Amino acid sequence: MQFPFKKEYEYFLLLCKTLNISKASEILDLQQPSLSKALRKLEDEHKTKLFVRQSTGLKLTESGQQLQSSILKSLKTFEDEQQDELKETINGHFTISLHPVISLITAPLFMSSLLIEFPKLNIKLDFCSSRAATRKVSELYADFAIVADPIPAPNLVILKLFDDTVSVWSGQKEVKKRDQLLFYHSEMIGIHQLLKDFNDYKDYKLVPINDYEVLAECLQHSNALGILPTINGKRYKNLAEVQRLKKQVPICLVYNSERPKTKSFVKILESIKAVLQG
Repeated sequence: MQFPFKKEYEYFLLLCKTLNISKASEILDLQQPSLSKALRKLEDEHKTKLFVRQSTGLKLTESGQQLQSSILKSLKTFEDEQQDELKETINGHFTISLHPVISLITAPLFMSSLLIEFPKLNIKLDFCSSRAATRKVSELYADFAIVADPIPAPNLVILKLFDDTVSVWSGQKEVKKRDQLLFYHSEMIGIHQLLKDFNDYKDYKLVPINDYEVLAECLQHSNALGILPTINGKRYKNLAEVQRLKKQVPICLVYNSERPKTKSFVKILESIKAVLQG
Protein backbone atom coordinates (compact mmCIF):
# COMPACT_ATOMS: atom_id res chain seq x y z
CA MET A 1 0.00 0.00 0.00
CA GLN A 2 1.30 3.47 -0.84
CA PHE A 3 1.80 5.70 2.20
CA PRO A 4 -1.36 7.85 2.29
CA PHE A 5 0.07 10.95 3.99
CA LYS A 6 2.76 13.42 3.00
CA LYS A 7 6.29 12.12 2.71
CA GLU A 8 7.58 13.98 5.79
CA TYR A 9 5.29 11.84 7.97
CA GLU A 10 6.58 8.67 6.35
CA TYR A 11 10.16 9.80 7.01
CA PHE A 12 9.25 10.70 10.60
CA LEU A 13 7.78 7.25 11.34
CA LEU A 14 10.88 5.57 9.97
CA LEU A 15 13.08 7.78 12.18
CA CYS A 16 10.90 6.81 15.14
CA LYS A 17 11.62 3.18 14.33
CA THR A 18 15.36 3.44 13.62
CA LEU A 19 16.29 6.41 15.83
CA ASN A 20 19.19 6.82 13.44
CA ILE A 21 19.34 9.36 10.58
CA SER A 22 22.05 7.44 8.73
CA LYS A 23 20.13 4.14 8.80
CA ALA A 24 16.84 5.82 7.86
CA SER A 25 18.52 7.59 4.94
CA GLU A 26 19.88 4.28 3.70
CA ILE A 27 16.46 2.59 3.89
CA LEU A 28 14.78 5.50 2.10
CA ASP A 29 17.62 5.80 -0.42
CA LEU A 30 17.77 9.49 0.49
CA GLN A 31 20.71 11.78 1.22
CA GLN A 32 21.10 12.61 4.93
CA PRO A 33 20.86 16.40 4.34
CA SER A 34 17.54 15.88 2.52
CA LEU A 35 16.18 13.80 5.40
CA SER A 36 17.36 16.35 7.98
CA LYS A 37 15.72 19.13 5.94
CA ALA A 38 12.42 17.19 5.86
CA LEU A 39 12.59 16.71 9.63
CA ARG A 40 13.23 20.44 10.22
CA LYS A 41 10.26 21.27 7.98
CA LEU A 42 8.03 19.00 10.08
CA GLU A 43 9.31 20.55 13.32
CA ASP A 44 8.67 24.05 11.95
CA GLU A 45 5.11 23.10 11.02
CA HIS A 46 4.41 21.73 14.51
CA LYS A 47 6.48 24.45 16.21
CA THR A 48 8.26 21.96 18.44
CA LYS A 49 11.29 19.69 18.59
CA LEU A 50 10.45 16.08 17.71
CA PHE A 51 13.82 14.50 18.51
CA VAL A 52 16.85 15.25 20.62
CA ARG A 53 20.26 14.07 19.53
CA GLN A 54 22.22 11.78 21.84
CA SER A 55 25.55 10.01 21.50
CA THR A 56 23.71 6.76 20.78
CA GLY A 57 21.36 8.33 18.21
CA LEU A 58 18.00 10.08 18.32
CA LYS A 59 15.46 10.15 21.14
CA LEU A 60 11.81 11.10 20.72
CA THR A 61 10.64 14.12 22.68
CA GLU A 62 7.25 14.12 24.37
CA SER A 63 5.89 16.11 21.41
CA GLY A 64 7.46 13.59 19.05
CA GLN A 65 5.75 10.71 20.89
CA GLN A 66 2.39 12.49 20.64
CA LEU A 67 2.85 13.09 16.90
CA GLN A 68 3.89 9.48 16.35
CA SER A 69 0.77 8.24 18.16
CA SER A 70 -1.46 10.60 16.17
CA ILE A 71 -0.01 9.54 12.80
CA LEU A 72 -0.26 5.82 13.62
CA LYS A 73 -3.87 6.25 14.73
CA SER A 74 -4.74 8.09 11.49
CA LEU A 75 -2.91 5.46 9.47
CA LYS A 76 -4.87 2.66 11.18
CA THR A 77 -8.15 4.46 10.46
CA PHE A 78 -7.15 4.86 6.80
CA GLU A 79 -6.21 1.18 6.48
CA ASP A 80 -9.50 0.10 8.09
CA GLU A 81 -11.45 2.26 5.65
CA GLN A 82 -9.47 0.80 2.75
CA GLN A 83 -10.22 -2.71 3.98
CA ASP A 84 -13.93 -1.91 4.29
CA GLU A 85 -13.93 -0.60 0.72
CA LEU A 86 -12.15 -3.76 -0.44
CA LYS A 87 -14.77 -5.93 1.26
CA GLU A 88 -17.48 -4.10 -0.66
CA THR A 89 -15.73 -4.74 -3.98
CA ILE A 90 -15.03 -8.44 -3.31
CA ASN A 91 -18.26 -10.10 -4.39
CA GLY A 92 -19.79 -12.37 -7.02
CA HIS A 93 -20.41 -16.06 -7.67
CA PHE A 94 -17.51 -18.49 -8.08
CA THR A 95 -17.19 -22.24 -8.56
CA ILE A 96 -14.28 -24.28 -7.23
CA SER A 97 -14.12 -27.84 -8.53
CA LEU A 98 -12.32 -30.33 -6.29
CA HIS A 99 -11.68 -34.00 -5.98
CA PRO A 100 -13.81 -35.10 -2.97
CA VAL A 101 -10.83 -36.50 -1.06
CA ILE A 102 -8.70 -33.43 -1.72
CA SER A 103 -11.58 -31.23 -0.57
CA LEU A 104 -11.49 -32.85 2.88
CA ILE A 105 -7.97 -31.60 3.52
CA THR A 106 -8.12 -28.27 1.65
CA ALA A 107 -11.59 -26.67 1.72
CA PRO A 108 -11.79 -26.38 5.54
CA LEU A 109 -8.60 -24.30 5.49
CA PHE A 110 -9.93 -21.47 3.32
CA MET A 111 -13.73 -21.60 2.90
CA SER A 112 -14.99 -20.24 6.22
CA SER A 113 -12.32 -17.57 6.65
CA LEU A 114 -12.79 -16.33 3.08
CA LEU A 115 -16.56 -16.06 3.36
CA ILE A 116 -16.41 -14.41 6.77
CA GLU A 117 -13.88 -11.83 5.59
CA PHE A 118 -15.81 -11.15 2.37
CA PRO A 119 -19.50 -11.79 3.09
CA LYS A 120 -20.63 -10.74 -0.39
CA LEU A 121 -18.75 -13.65 -1.97
CA ASN A 122 -20.73 -16.70 -3.06
CA ILE A 123 -18.60 -19.82 -3.53
CA LYS A 124 -19.92 -23.14 -4.79
CA LEU A 125 -17.85 -26.26 -4.22
CA ASP A 126 -18.23 -28.75 -7.06
CA PHE A 127 -17.02 -32.30 -6.36
CA CYS A 128 -15.74 -34.49 -9.17
CA SER A 129 -12.64 -36.35 -10.33
CA SER A 130 -9.40 -34.44 -10.84
CA ARG A 131 -9.65 -34.92 -14.61
CA ALA A 132 -13.24 -33.64 -14.71
CA ALA A 133 -12.39 -30.65 -12.49
CA THR A 134 -9.46 -29.69 -14.71
CA ARG A 135 -11.64 -29.98 -17.80
CA LYS A 136 -14.31 -27.75 -16.25
CA VAL A 137 -11.73 -25.03 -15.64
CA SER A 138 -10.40 -25.38 -19.17
CA GLU A 139 -13.92 -24.98 -20.56
CA LEU A 140 -14.71 -22.09 -18.12
CA TYR A 141 -17.44 -24.03 -16.31
CA ALA A 142 -15.45 -23.59 -13.08
CA ASP A 143 -13.27 -20.72 -11.90
CA PHE A 144 -10.73 -22.82 -10.02
CA ALA A 145 -9.85 -26.46 -9.50
CA ILE A 146 -7.87 -28.07 -6.69
CA VAL A 147 -6.77 -31.40 -8.08
CA ALA A 148 -4.14 -34.12 -8.14
CA ASP A 149 -1.54 -34.13 -10.91
CA PRO A 150 -3.49 -32.12 -13.54
CA ILE A 151 -2.78 -32.61 -17.24
CA PRO A 152 -1.28 -29.39 -18.68
CA ALA A 153 -3.11 -27.47 -21.40
CA PRO A 154 -2.21 -24.22 -23.24
CA ASN A 155 -4.97 -22.22 -21.53
CA LEU A 156 -4.34 -23.51 -17.99
CA VAL A 157 -2.25 -22.00 -15.21
CA ILE A 158 -1.16 -24.76 -12.82
CA LEU A 159 0.21 -23.80 -9.40
CA LYS A 160 1.60 -26.57 -7.23
CA LEU A 161 0.30 -26.33 -3.65
CA PHE A 162 1.95 -29.35 -2.01
CA ASP A 163 2.90 -32.98 -2.62
CA ASP A 164 0.96 -35.99 -1.42
CA THR A 165 2.14 -39.59 -1.53
CA VAL A 166 0.42 -42.96 -1.88
CA SER A 167 0.51 -45.61 0.85
CA VAL A 168 -0.60 -49.16 1.50
CA TRP A 169 -2.92 -49.29 4.52
CA SER A 170 -4.35 -51.92 6.79
CA GLY A 171 -7.18 -51.90 9.30
CA GLN A 172 -5.10 -54.03 11.67
CA LYS A 173 -1.68 -53.03 13.01
CA GLU A 174 -0.52 -56.56 13.75
CA VAL A 175 -2.05 -59.49 11.92
CA LYS A 176 -0.65 -63.01 11.81
CA LYS A 177 -2.44 -63.80 8.59
CA ARG A 178 -3.88 -61.17 6.29
CA ASP A 179 -6.79 -61.59 3.93
CA GLN A 180 -5.21 -61.83 0.49
CA LEU A 181 -7.20 -58.85 -0.74
CA LEU A 182 -5.92 -55.51 -2.02
CA PHE A 183 -8.50 -52.75 -2.31
CA TYR A 184 -7.79 -49.89 -4.71
CA HIS A 185 -9.51 -47.02 -6.52
CA SER A 186 -9.44 -47.73 -10.25
CA GLU A 187 -9.53 -43.99 -11.10
CA MET A 188 -6.54 -43.06 -8.94
CA ILE A 189 -3.99 -41.37 -11.20
CA GLY A 190 -1.27 -43.83 -12.21
CA ILE A 191 -2.87 -46.74 -10.34
CA HIS A 192 -2.62 -49.27 -13.16
CA GLN A 193 1.12 -48.79 -13.58
CA LEU A 194 1.45 -48.89 -9.81
CA LEU A 195 -0.35 -52.23 -9.62
CA LYS A 196 1.75 -53.61 -12.47
CA ASP A 197 4.93 -52.79 -10.51
CA PHE A 198 3.48 -54.06 -7.25
CA ASN A 199 5.53 -57.25 -6.82
CA ASP A 200 5.16 -57.33 -3.03
CA TYR A 201 1.44 -58.06 -3.32
CA LYS A 202 1.27 -60.00 -6.59
CA ASP A 203 -0.58 -62.90 -4.94
CA TYR A 204 -3.34 -60.65 -3.59
CA LYS A 205 -6.73 -60.47 -5.28
CA LEU A 206 -7.26 -56.94 -6.62
CA VAL A 207 -10.60 -55.45 -5.59
CA PRO A 208 -11.61 -52.10 -7.14
CA ILE A 209 -13.64 -49.82 -4.86
CA ASN A 210 -14.16 -46.50 -6.57
CA ASP A 211 -14.90 -44.44 -3.49
CA TYR A 212 -12.10 -43.61 -1.07
CA GLU A 213 -14.40 -43.29 1.93
CA VAL A 214 -15.97 -46.71 1.28
CA LEU A 215 -12.52 -48.18 0.63
CA ALA A 216 -11.27 -46.88 3.98
CA GLU A 217 -14.32 -48.23 5.80
CA CYS A 218 -13.82 -51.66 4.20
CA LEU A 219 -10.22 -51.63 5.39
CA GLN A 220 -11.24 -50.79 8.95
CA HIS A 221 -13.51 -53.84 9.07
CA SER A 222 -11.21 -56.43 7.49
CA ASN A 223 -7.70 -57.86 7.50
CA ALA A 224 -7.16 -56.77 3.89
CA LEU A 225 -4.81 -54.15 2.49
CA GLY A 226 -5.72 -51.05 0.53
CA ILE A 227 -4.08 -48.25 -1.45
CA LEU A 228 -4.99 -44.73 -0.37
CA PRO A 229 -3.50 -41.24 -0.70
CA THR A 230 -1.34 -40.81 2.40
CA ILE A 231 -3.09 -37.65 3.63
CA ASN A 232 -6.46 -39.37 3.24
CA GLY A 233 -5.36 -42.50 5.11
CA LYS A 234 -4.08 -40.44 8.04
CA ARG A 235 -7.60 -39.17 8.67
CA TYR A 236 -8.61 -42.61 9.95
CA LYS A 237 -7.32 -43.46 13.42
CA ASN A 238 -8.01 -47.17 12.94
CA LEU A 239 -5.88 -47.47 9.79
CA ALA A 240 -2.21 -48.40 9.98
CA GLU A 241 0.25 -47.36 7.29
CA VAL A 242 1.97 -50.54 6.08
CA GLN A 243 4.13 -49.14 3.31
CA ARG A 244 4.64 -45.69 1.82
CA LEU A 245 5.23 -45.86 -1.91
CA LYS A 246 7.76 -43.69 -3.73
CA LYS A 247 5.15 -42.13 -5.98
CA GLN A 248 4.61 -38.42 -5.24
CA VAL A 249 1.41 -36.77 -6.37
CA PRO A 250 1.36 -32.97 -6.76
CA ILE A 251 -1.80 -31.29 -5.48
CA CYS A 252 -2.37 -28.20 -7.61
CA LEU A 253 -4.52 -25.12 -7.96
CA VAL A 254 -5.66 -24.66 -11.55
CA TYR A 255 -7.29 -21.70 -13.30
CA ASN A 256 -7.89 -20.60 -16.87
CA SER A 257 -5.47 -17.96 -18.18
CA GLU A 258 -8.25 -16.57 -20.40
CA ARG A 259 -10.59 -15.88 -17.48
CA PRO A 260 -10.90 -12.16 -16.53
CA LYS A 261 -8.81 -11.42 -13.42
CA THR A 262 -11.29 -9.40 -11.37
CA LYS A 263 -10.45 -8.18 -7.85
CA SER A 264 -12.61 -10.93 -6.42
CA PHE A 265 -10.95 -13.61 -8.54
CA VAL A 266 -7.48 -12.44 -7.50
CA LYS A 267 -8.46 -12.29 -3.82
CA ILE A 268 -9.74 -15.89 -3.88
CA LEU A 269 -6.59 -17.00 -5.70
CA GLU A 270 -4.33 -15.26 -3.18
CA SER A 271 -6.27 -16.61 -0.20
CA ILE A 272 -6.08 -20.24 -1.37
CA LYS A 273 -2.37 -19.94 -2.13
CA ALA A 274 -1.67 -18.32 1.25
CA VAL A 275 -3.10 -21.22 3.27
CA LEU A 276 -2.28 -24.19 1.05
CA GLN A 277 0.95 -23.49 -0.82
CA GLY A 278 3.91 -25.20 0.81
